[in-house]
Amino acid sequence: DTIAARIRVRLAERGWSQHHLSEVAGLGALDLSRRMTGRPDWRSRELYAIAGALDLSLIELLPPSP
Repeated sequence: DTIAARIRVRLAERGWSQHHLSEVAGLGALDLSRRMTGRPDWRSRELYAIAGALDLSLIELLPPSP
């Protein structure tokens, strides 16, 4: 999952755990963990919250269009 891979890179750069990201973004830790493994699909509000927490634009978080 390209979105999860991009999130993992940014987490590593910041030294953050997924749990810390869930707290900063205001998301449930279990929900984030499930999304990071591809089950189920991302919700738009989650993507906006994660992008904001990681100082990314939504475009930077999303995979490129084919």
